[in-house]
Amino acid sequence: MQPADNGSVADWVFGSLHPFERFDVGMVIPPGFAAYCCLLHSDHIREGEVPYGVRVEDVRSLAGVLKSGTSTPDRCWFCLWSGWGWLHVSAGSIAPVGGEPSGWRDPLIEVEQFAASAQLVGTLVRQYHLFSGPVEAVEDTSLPWFSHELPNLWWPDDRAWIVATEIDLSWTYVGGASEVIDQTIEAWRFDGWHVGTDDPIRWDQID
Repeated sequence: MQPADNGSVADWVFGSLHPFERFDVGMVIPPGFAAYCCLLHSDHIREGEVPYGVRVEDVRSLAGVLKSGTSTPDRCWFCLWSGWGWLHVSAGSIAPVGGEPSGWRDPLIEVEQFAASAQLVGTLVRQYHLFSGPVEAVEDTSLPWFSHELPNLWWPDDRAWIVATEIDLSWTYVGGASEVIDQTIEAWRFDGWHVGTDDPIRWDQID
């Protein structure tokens, strides 16, 4: 995955999202696809709680399913929310005890510099750093933020589908062709079901 230098490739996403105050599925993922689904991030068995973050192994599996649903699997776009605190650090934030050895570089400073080199895209409510790469890059372990968060929005260059994980929700939305969404739900190891972009976002759907 590499920083993208052309933010206009994301205009179609943010130009079509529903207003944030509607609090429906279309405020998270753009309308216009034949079908959509909602994928929970866990089996929510333990005391009815669902972890916010989607697991790396599940994103890897999802990317494997979606790869066959696009003609451009080697050219995809990834949006990482700019509001994560660890993307904005101060110098010497984790300097080793006893001083910095010769050639040592603060990895958090590298994170900040890497993210800052990517175009900012989004809306007044949510802004993201934009990156590009093959579909497999969505879980690229070489990236400096990998231990923290995964991309919040990602789609192939042919716009055959899109994946959206809002920072405040414990589930992910996917939009695409009907057969792709059916395959996605079938392959997902937790609960998943069809939704529409006009459907309200309901917290009680995880009960």
